[in-house]
Amino acid sequence: MHRIAPSILSADCFVAGSAIFGQPDYRAVIDAMRAELAGVG
Repeated sequence: MHRIAPSILSADCFVAGSAIFGQPDYRAVIDAMRAELAGVG
């Protein structure tokens, strides 16, 4: 997430399929991503 955060400031969406679907707990990964993105901007 830290790697994409600066570039997401002008993005409407981003793709993170393999970051989510390769993990045993989808909800935990999505929650972590949302928490990181909440601090961007």
